[in-house]
Amino acid sequence: MVYLGLIGSGIFYTFPLILYVLVRADLMELDTLKKNRKQVFILMLIITAILPDPTPITMFLMTIPFYFLFEATIQILTRTTKSKTNQTIELGIIKATELLANIDESNIEET
Repeated sequence: MVYLGLIGSGIFYTFPLILYVLVRADLMELDTLKKNRKQVFILMLIITAILPDPTPITMFLMTIPFYFLFEATIQILTRTTKSKTNQTIELGIIKATELLANIDESNIEET
């Protein structure tokens, strides 16, 4: 039974890292994680009730740190992906401005 608890805890502690990699690889949306917070919490309660010891105290003592790690992952992803999005938008605006300038120059040369 202890073995099952250790394996479950190890999986849970790598869960934020897996989420981080999935979001950064664009395999999962950050908004999906934000919208499904309640479902993730309930799922964590269910899994921790099954894993080591089904007593309520143990269940909550395991769920609370895992949920804080989940929330910390969301906060880190929000800060890191936000800057990536802003850089992409700025680059797009620069390229669009250059393209419009080239189109305007070609129209002036034709007339």
